Amino acid sequence: MEAAHLLRWVALIAVMASISRCGEPDQTQHSGHAREMNHSSTLTEVNTIDAPLVVNCTIPVCDGPLKDIYCIGPILTSSWQFGLQKSCPGAKIKGTPQTVLENFHNLTYPITRESFTSFCDENFENVKYLEKVKFDDWKENPELIGKIPDLRRRKLALEAHRRWNLLGRRFSPEVVANGSQYPVTPVPNPFIVPGGDFDIYFYWDSYWVIEGLLVSNMTATVRGIISNFAQLVDTHGFIPNSGKLQLSARSQPPMFTQMLYEYFIATGDANFTRSILPSVEKELQFWEKNRQFSVMKDGAAFNVFQYKTTSNCPRPENFLVDYWQGVNSTRKPEDVWSSTTSACESGWDFSSRWFDLNGTNAYSKKSIHTNSIVPVDLNTFMTWNYRAVAILYKKLNETDKSADFRKKFNDLSATLEKFFWDEQEVRSTCKSQKIRIISGIWLDFDIELNAPRRSFYPANLFPLLVLKATGDVIKRVGEYLEKNSVFTMPGGIPSTLPVNSTEQWDFPNVWAPTLHLFVISLLSTRDAYLVQKAKETADKFTSNVYQGMFEPPEGAKSGIWEKYDARKADGSHGGGGEYPVQEGFAWTNGAVLHLIMMFDQPAQFGFTRRQQFGLESGDSGPDEGKSGMLGAFPNNAVIIGLLAFCFCLSILFVVVSNHHLRRVLERRRERNERAEQDQMDRLLRDMDSDED
Repeated sequence: MEAAHLLRWVALIAVMASISRCGEPDQTQHSGHAREMNHSSTLTEVNTIDAPLVVNCTIPVCDGPLKDIYCIGPILTSSWQFGLQKSCPGAKIKGTPQTVLENFHNLTYPITRESFTSFCDENFENVKYLEKVKFDDWKENPELIGKIPDLRRRKLALEAHRRWNLLGRRFSPEVVANGSQYPVTPVPNPFIVPGGDFDIYFYWDSYWVIEGLLVSNMTATVRGIISNFAQLVDTHGFIPNSGKLQLSARSQPPMFTQMLYEYFIATGDANFTRSILPSVEKELQFWEKNRQFSVMKDGAAFNVFQYKTTSNCPRPENFLVDYWQGVNSTRKPEDVWSSTTSACESGWDFSSRWFDLNGTNAYSKKSIHTNSIVPVDLNTFMTWNYRAVAILYKKLNETDKSADFRKKFNDLSATLEKFFWDEQEVRSTCKSQKIRIISGIWLDFDIELNAPRRSFYPANLFPLLVLKATGDVIKRVGEYLEKNSVFTMPGGIPSTLPVNSTEQWDFPNVWAPTLHLFVISLLSTRDAYLVQKAKETADKFTSNVYQGMFEPPEGAKSGIWEKYDARKADGSHGGGGEYPVQEGFAWTNGAVLHLIMMFDQPAQFGFTRRQQFGLESGDSGPDEGKSGMLGAFPNNAVIIGLLAFCFCLSILFVVVSNHHLRRVLERRRERNERAEQDQMDRLLRDMDSDED
């Protein structure tokens, strides 16, 4: 009986997995965005559960009194087995967690669909826990956006600005008063949701939201969002992936420090900044204590950061798919489940970046081993954070604390240079020229293989944000980008180059967050070639977003999307992964607003703005103000002067060349005329001789 039951579920999950590959999964996860989709009708054919599904894992993805209802246990597994996970367990429990668990245990196996549905109706309510909100500091026509000279860019910026009120939410008073009955973590202030079906706050999305809100001059809203995260740190010890209980045991890329840093640069609000810095320090301590490890490379030990969650159970939002993937893997199921949640913590869920690159399971989620990969972007973010805190404390005249974080910055910067930097020699294919080109870049490191992962990801460039790259390093980075044809796509910089994968963080998808950081990384070099490429990349992406919103392809829906297709410049959205593409979309809105302003108003949003706070001059140490989340944009006067000089030089070259060409043609014509005359004279002499 049990064997037959197991075989039946293997078949059903195989069907569900095949549907998932077609982009119609039951429940999904994007950047940690828990997403419930319409379940396959095949799951509703199971009308009886003969015995509880036993999952051999020890650390679920959440904790607390609601854990055994929403994150692990027979209520969750039964819901998935019956195909009822979209509605049960519901958004609110009736009574206490103990009562709900006792009521389920009163059911006897075999459990029928009808009895389980009755249990759900009696113990849960599906109610909304958020309210829409209009922000008091939102103005219809912000002054800064009105100054954008290009009409298309201004139109796009106004549309992105308009959407803040559409995406504004707050927790209802009922949730705040009776939080123990809801599987959410409420916060006191209004916030921005991503959009589409992602209707709650998310951690790292909020960094790009804040970049956009600062363009919109919504500083009060930004203060509220930062205060929300500070409260989460103070009460939970870290910032969870999102406000959903099922995502609360993992975090996301640590951008909280940068949110505060950007706010300070925009406002100079020293009092608020001083009040939040203790929470910033506490969050950094969480990463140091729980995500920092010693890894050996070339005989030396390095302290590096990894996305490495403690949970070793399937995710509730995709439970049975995760379960069978772990059971059917050649790796230990607990390792697969842990690496899956670690990939969600990275924000890149999912990408072949976390899979084998060679072998039978290359570019397949079957080979996911995030826990064995040291990511260059996370270590860059932590380096960035140390520098930002050092600068903030220096601006607040707390020199001892500034020195402490400066040391952490120096130490991790050295690790970025020694542990992640990789060089490759490329020989010219031209036989007449035996040229050796050394290209270099920072790469993720695979602990299992004890080797760097030599694949292109935009994150490979992120160390430029914090390292003082020499001319030689910049040259090698440029060679690397050219060798990999990174700039050839019309729609922007994809997450990977073409690979045999349909995961959403692989080719051909372009994501606003990574493209934004890629652009700023190039700007931070101040190299003329890379700065030009940064501008071209930003122009491509903002134009693509404009097309998708205002001039979409024929028959396509208009919108601002979470991801785009790098192969096209017509605004086509991206695809792949576990769910349909979402529209909204908060981090795209914020990234586009900031990209437009960086180039259209660099004095306000680019490199020069930092000089207003003395962050570029007078600071000793590791080139503190060289780059940062706002980007390093070269002096406009210098660029204009160089362009003018080059233009004049080219005109002079054309004039001189034309003059020289005319002289050559005149000499040639004179020689031809003399030759013809000589030939005619000889002919006349010959004729005279014949007459004689």
